Amino acid sequence: MAGPDFYTILGVSRTASPDEIKSAHREMVKKYHPDLFPGATQKARANKKLQQINEAYATLSNAERRRRYDSRYFQRTTVVKPAAETSKSRSSANFRRPPAIITWNNIARRVNENGQRITKAYRNLSKAARDYYRDFLRKARIAKQAAASQSTSSSAQSRPAAAMAWNFVRRWTRWVSVKMTAGILGIMVVVLILQAMWKAPEITVQWTLLQGTVVDPPRNDPGLKSGEMNWSRLSHHPSMAQCAESLKQRVAVDEQGGSKVFLDERTGTIAMTIYGKTEAALAEEFLREKLKQGNAAGVEPQVLEKQARDEAQEFVKKNGLNQQVKHYQCREGQFVGPESWLRSKLRRLGLVF
Repeated sequence: MAGPDFYTILGVSRTASPDEIKSAHREMVKKYHPDLFPGATQKARANKKLQQINEAYATLSNAERRRRYDSRYFQRTTVVKPAAETSKSRSSANFRRPPAIITWNNIARRVNENGQRITKAYRNLSKAARDYYRDFLRKARIAKQAAASQSTSSSAQSRPAAAMAWNFVRRWTRWVSVKMTAGILGIMVVVLILQAMWKAPEITVQWTLLQGTVVDPPRNDPGLKSGEMNWSRLSHHPSMAQCAESLKQRVAVDEQGGSKVFLDERTGTIAMTIYGKTEAALAEEFLREKLKQGNAAGVEPQVLEKQARDEAQEFVKKNGLNQQVKHYQCREGQFVGPESWLRSKLRRLGLVF
C-alpha cells in the first residue's frame, strides 16, 4: 500500500458514513490525547498518533479529498498471487490476466454477492427451522389428540351422560346469566341517565318568613300615607316549626334593641315589634351630641340639659314621635323546583311545553 491507510488509523471500514467517521475520530482523540499519558516519551508517541488521526479525519471528513484519496489509494493497490499459482495460470492460459483493481464498483459487487449468499443461507435456515417447528407441532397435536381420545373413551365409560349434560347446562346458564346481567345493568344506567336529564320541575310546599314594615310619616309630610306596609321575604323553611323558630330569633334581636314585642303564643307564626323614641330619649340624644361637640363656651351641664329638653319638645311639636312597626308572619306557599337541563333545552326549542 502506498501511504498510510486512513481508514485503518480511524478504525472504520471503507464504506463508513460521515457520521461514523466523525464518531470514530472523537473516540480516538479521547483515547490518544497527550494529557492522558504521564511520561514524556508516551506523550510524544501520543502526540504523533494524534497527528495521524487528525490528518486522517481531515482527509476523510471532506467529500472531495476523500474521493481523491480513495481513487489514488485503491488504484495503486493490487492483488498479488503466489508464484506457484501464477505459473500454473500462465501454463494453463494463453493470455495474461490483468491485475485486479479494487474500485468502488468491485467492492459494491462483492458486497452484493456476499449479501445474496448470506440472504440465501438465512432463508434456507429459516425455512428448515419453520419446517422443523411445524413438524414438531404436528406430532405434538397428534399425540395430544390420541391422549384425549384415549382419556375420553375411558372416562365416557365411567361418567354418565347426565353429568355431561349438567355441565353443558351449567356453562350455558352461566354465560346467559352474565350476558343478561350486563344487559339489565346497562338498561338501568341508561334509564337513570334519561330520567335525570328528563326530570320535570317539582312543586314543593315551603314556609316563608315575611317582614312588613310600617313607618308613621311626619306631620309636615302629607305625601306619605299612614298604614302602608312593605313586605319582604326573609327566609324559606321546609316546615312551620323551623319558620316559627326563625321568627322568634328575629323578635329577640328587636327586643334587645329596645322594641316592644307582641307575639302570638298560640301558633308562634305572627309577631309585631314597635320601636319609637320618646321625648326623654330625644333629649338624651341631643345632649350627647352637644357634649360630643365639646363645651367650648364653658356652659354649665344643667344649662345644656335644659337646652336639650327644649329642643326635644320643639321637635315633637313639629314632627311628632316616629314609631317603626315591624310585622312578622310565616306563610305557607308552593314553589316550583328547577327543571332538568334536557327538558329546559327542549322547552326552549318548542318541543316540550
